[in-house]
Amino acid sequence: MAAFPLRREHFEIAIICVLKIEGDAVEALLTETFSGLGKAEHDENFYTTGILGGKPIVLVAPRGMGTLNAANAARDMRQSFTRIKLALVTGVAGGATSTPEGDEILLGDVLISTQILQSDFGRNYADVVKIKDGLADTLGRPRQELANFLNHLQRSKCVQVLTKRINEYITEDCLVDVPYPGHGNDHLFPSDYPHRHRGDHLACICEVCTSAGDPVCDEAQDSKCDALHCDIGTCVRRRRIQDCQEPVDIRSGLSQQQILRRQNANPVSGPALPAQIHFGIIASSSQVLKNSKLRDELVTTRNVIGFEMEGAGCWDTFPTIVVKSVCDYADSHKNKQWQSYASAMAACCARGIVEEWQTSQTMTNSSRSGRPF
Repeated sequence: MAAFPLRREHFEIAIICVLKIEGDAVEALLTETFSGLGKAEHDENFYTTGILGGKPIVLVAPRGMGTLNAANAARDMRQSFTRIKLALVTGVAGGATSTPEGDEILLGDVLISTQILQSDFGRNYADVVKIKDGLADTLGRPRQELANFLNHLQRSKCVQVLTKRINEYITEDCLVDVPYPGHGNDHLFPSDYPHRHRGDHLACICEVCTSAGDPVCDEAQDSKCDALHCDIGTCVRRRRIQDCQEPVDIRSGLSQQQILRRQNANPVSGPALPAQIHFGIIASSSQVLKNSKLRDELVTTRNVIGFEMEGAGCWDTFPTIVVKSVCDYADSHKNKQWQSYASAMAACCARGIVEEWQTSQTMTNSSRSGRPF
């Protein structure tokens, strides 16, 4: 059992979750919580502290989405928790359709950043995205300890261990109410398929929309695919989904009971696919990306595997890894159906990563004595 960290400086690991659903997933996995540690005088954050993966962690929620809110939260946290050596920005993200190596990325897959690209440092033109590359405009390389840790996490044996842990943790009682949406609800529309009203004699701008880059009306932007009659028959066929008829327990080591619990919310969609982890560059911006053309441009030119909104804000303050699960494909067909499951998958991976982190001997010994502040 982890030693009780009686002082704030004994915490080495921070977890940043901006959405309530993301923080709830992490809190569900805490085996113990602490109180009475206080905070620095000018720190405006509010914290949850506890044990995750056998180690003390501090959890914080920025006031809202975006790199600026994340930067402010990280800055204040640094005042109170002065020895943070690892920050995990955890939750949901938009996903690329595949990795630079050609591996499919599906909803529910977990993305781990090896580098963070601040993608709102630039300009969006009609046919291209130009991101500033000057030294003052880009995020630096990972600090040495973080780079070494990322190398450790990417080793084949460690990836196998992390994957197994995710498959185990997602079935635990604390997450049993998190529904698996079903791979039948994993819809990747072609990049040029617009999310718009359909039909004859439309009374809105959707009437002249013929491709994903054309403008659509405000009502269409806020509507779900079902309401707009988006044709799922046009969706890209995904090999891993087609192969899902192979028994999950053979591929991932899950018991029959665990399989049933994972598909309890949507049994007609089949068993949940085993966890899949992808390492690579994650784009971080202050704007939600709902544009398949810009997504594909960043994937092609920058080898990006995912899109989120907080990682870049924490980078200058803490050694940061983005650990997020794919809840949509960063296109106009974005919806929130997968957010709960993706939040849980990301939290499970974060727990596995915390277990791999080697806490300093000084912290371990000193945490047995001291005062709360």
